[in-house]
Amino acid sequence: MNKDKMRLLKDAKIYPAPEAKGAFLRKYRKRVGAVHYTGWDMIRSQIGYIQRHVWIISFAALAVAVIGLSRDEGVIFAAAAMMPFVSGIAVLESFRAERYGLSEMEGVTLFSRRGILFARIVCVGTVHLALLLLLTILIGSKEGYGLAMTGSILTVPYLLSSIINMELERTEFGRKSALPGLGVVAIMAVAVLVVKEEEVVFLHDYYIFWYLLTAVLIVMELMEIRKTFHMDTDFVIER
Repeated sequence: MNKDKMRLLKDAKIYPAPEAKGAFLRKYRKRVGAVHYTGWDMIRSQIGYIQRHVWIISFAALAVAVIGLSRDEGVIFAAAAMMPFVSGIAVLESFRAERYGLSEMEGVTLFSRRGILFARIVCVGTVHLALLLLLTILIGSKEGYGLAMTGSILTVPYLLSSIINMELERTEFGRKSALPGLGVVAIMAVAVLVVKEEEVVFLHDYYIFWYLLTAVLIVMELMEIRKTFHMDTDFVIER
């Protein structure tokens, strides 16, 4: 940095008088201490932060199901193929601060970095859980797989995409660009459409396999979320 820029920065910086430090701190503590922030305040603060495309992609899956069912078309695999996009975009959104190097700034705001991340996961996770339940009821009541199997077919690609992307986001390769995560999403979506041709794996004899797979993936998802909350601070410093 040259001398002219250093001088401009010094001129722009306004330093409080040292003798006013005590008064400033007392005023700040009094103001902050007078306000009680709840978990709902933290969650509400993040609703507006989440980008619109997260919600657009989420409800696009619902729109596909509604339109398909209204035309008496089988939509279970079309909706399942959209699930990786729904979960993948949510993971990318949750790690957006890390990708743009703003984790340090989040860590010194009114809410802790871990609290902010929790609020985002709650916001998006609640909507996605409701979406999965609604799709399961709508599709399961029309197609011949039943509610439980329909839920498994929709949930498995969602969880697989989420788990792989969360692991990817913890690597330097994954943090540098969103393209690897989007690549995982695309591969998962294609895999759903390929697997659907193997009709034998969706017969009643295989239902127990799908239920066990769904249960295992739910446990793995919870473990991934736990890892996310306990990320080492070096994750931020490495950048």
